[in-house]
Parts: sequence; C-alpha cells; structure tokens
Amino acid sequence: MFTAFEGNLAADPELKTFDDGNASVRFRLINNPTSTDRRTGEIVKGTPVAMSCVARDPLARNIAAAAKKGDRLVVWGEPKSREYTDKDGNRRTADYLAVDAAGDSFRFRKAPADTAPAAAADADTVAATGWPEAVTPGSGSAS
Repeated sequence: MFTAFEGNLAADPELKTFDDGNASVRFRLINNPTSTDRRTGEIVKGTPVAMSCVARDPLARNIAAAAKKGDRLVVWGEPKSREYTDKDGNRRTADYLAVDAAGDSFRFRKAPADTAPAAAADADTVAATGWPEAVTPGSGSAS
C-alpha cells in the first residue's frame, strides 16, 4: 500500500553515504493542518502531523542537493516499520515512509501577478507554424 504525504522539512535532509558508493537520506516532514470555520471565518489550527522519511539512491542524492529546511515537499512511498533497542534496553518500533518519489508542493506558492494563461492559437498562427494538416483547425480530422 502506497501513501502520499505533504509537509515542510523540519531540518535539512541528512545524507549518508556507504562504503559501496550507495547513499540514503533521512528527513522529517511536518504538516500543520488548518481550516477555516465557515460560521466565524476564524482559522482553526489542527494537531501537527509528522512523518519520518527515508530515500535511497539516486533519489537520496537529489533530495539532499535540492531540498532544505522549510521547503514544502510532497512524497510518495510505502509505510514501513523497524524494531530496535534503545540505549536503555527497551524494544522500540520506528515508523517511516520509504520514499519512491518526491517533489515540490505548489499548494501555497504565489504565481507572479503578470502570469497569464497562454492565448489560444488562431488558424493563421497554426498555419504559419507548419503543424501537420491533421491538427490544423477545420481539417476534418479528430485527434
């Protein structure tokens, strides 16, 4: 079962390289859910949710090179657990997401004010670009 998670990096990713040349990266994402109360218009803060993540080469090196504390990421992977013994001798379980894909989140980014959608090309523009006849408007071809 694969899971997606979105959140901000709590710290810079930690890259670890091994003797055989492979690498892994560990990082923690935190999502601070908020909503707006429709009756009052007040912003309601939810309980923060954290996710520990691990990625392996080649994704590991890309994340370590491109991401930094505070960046908002979307990750996709498989939830996993591992058991370990802590320094006091107690058995513990660590849950984490084995990341298969990661990318920037555009949820809260602001587009520049001068960004406008591309205008649709008119028939003269299409003819001037040398598009194949099959995609020229009015050619009778449905593609």
